[in-house]
Amino acid sequence: DGIGLQSHFLQGNTSAKGMELAFDQFADLNIPIWFSEFDVVNPDDNERAKALEDFYRYAFSRPEADGIIMWGFWAGSHWLGPDASLIDEDWTINAAGERYQSLMNEWTTTATESLSGEQNSLSLRGFHGTYLITTTDPATGISNMHLAEVLPDAENSTQNIQIVVGPTANTLTVYGTDEDDQFSYDFELPNIVEINGTRQVIPQLDEVTAIEVQGLGGNDHLLIDSFQSQTRYRIREHETTIIDSTFKFNYANVETIELVAHGVRDQVNFFDTPGDDSFASLPEVSTMTTETTQFVAKGFFHVIARATEGGTDTAELFDSEAIDWCYSDLAHVRIRDDGSVRRAEGFETSRLLSTQNSDRIIYDIPGETNELMMSAGELTANVGGRRFEFGAFRFSTVNFDSATASQVSGSNGNDTLTITPALIRLYSTDYTFNITGSQNMSADDFNEGTDQLILNDTAGDDQLVVDSNGLTMNGDQFEFQSTEFPTMRAVGRGGGTNTATVTDPPAGFQLFGQWDQD
Repeated sequence: DGIGLQSHFLQGNTSAKGMELAFDQFADLNIPIWFSEFDVVNPDDNERAKALEDFYRYAFSRPEADGIIMWGFWAGSHWLGPDASLIDEDWTINAAGERYQSLMNEWTTTATESLSGEQNSLSLRGFHGTYLITTTDPATGISNMHLAEVLPDAENSTQNIQIVVGPTANTLTVYGTDEDDQFSYDFELPNIVEINGTRQVIPQLDEVTAIEVQGLGGNDHLLIDSFQSQTRYRIREHETTIIDSTFKFNYANVETIELVAHGVRDQVNFFDTPGDDSFASLPEVSTMTTETTQFVAKGFFHVIARATEGGTDTAELFDSEAIDWCYSDLAHVRIRDDGSVRRAEGFETSRLLSTQNSDRIIYDIPGETNELMMSAGELTANVGGRRFEFGAFRFSTVNFDSATASQVSGSNGNDTLTITPALIRLYSTDYTFNITGSQNMSADDFNEGTDQLILNDTAGDDQLVVDSNGLTMNGDQFEFQSTEFPTMRAVGRGGGTNTATVTDPPAGFQLFGQWDQD
């Protein structure tokens, strides 16, 4: 909330006392107050200058006022005409404009001092506001710039600013206060840094290759707003770098770093810290949360997160409202929607969750997989100390590259498990698993609904055992065990010499094809 005092003086003069009577009605509300629209009409530019000075001196004297917005300055485009201007139509600065410039110079503090020997501090007296400070080491010639806010307080006491002078040239350091500071930088306004809503022009921007933000307390927030197309960013614990550019952002003691993309095919790369980190990615926003900082990226076409520094890291990727195509080789996880790609790799635990029940996923299962379980459209796997969890996918394709053992479980509905040497299919009305390359599989928890198993032999010699404990088939490079199916069919048509030993079979068991039966 805030108050804007429109300040259009159409009679050619201003009254400091009248302004005071009006302003005092709002000063005790403790909310921001702006002189939101100022102009004064007088055909005599000298009188106009006097009225302008009276207004500005009063407004500047009130610490409760946050700022002044001038409502026009050029005679050729002023809504009240040339008698309210500061600059004539031929762009000559008139008396009112000269008076304005004189006030700005009066209220701008400038100082130049040198430090030598063991001296490491200097002091000056100046107005409240944002200061641009340049430090230069004469021994190395390295110059850096600093932005620091000097804020009013109840006692108007001395305020200390700790300037961090780094060894790298062309760095702009932006300092916070001891409160919750809001920093922002907009690439569409490249020569401006904003601190707590106040914009500060950086005159030597061409010399700046890094912006460093120093938080001093509270819960600080840095917003980096990008309008550049096809830009790639790299986010690390203490810096954000623009790939293919020398420009970067450094930060210390800043609790939230927010990066917003508006261009086409922008990319952001998250990197973890040595501590415990969590990564969460939705279609429009992705977040990496560390022990000290939260990194947020919005609107990016490509999002990549990498965990390489240790710690207990977790990654969660969520689908869009459309049909998404997903992939995992149990080393990384990838989801693609509307051409954009979000990806995570190296995390101790990775989760990819479907909420629309129409998404498709392909799993390429490596040989070093320690454990694999599939059930009701969900898959979990443990590979080399890392865990992968996938849930609620409508269509899944699982490709094995070796004899990794796998386990299949049923849902609460009616499931069908079809086994052939080349393809294993588990499906119901809600999901479908197509499985290739598995050479050792077990199936259990299929005792709900009207579950059924259809088992086809291999082209080699197969041995089938059916008893009260379930069904087991050992064949040519393929092993299968199952329990608890209400209906089971074993079909021997693939060739070879097949042997079936059937004792105490379940009621729903049937044997078809070429089997030497005991």
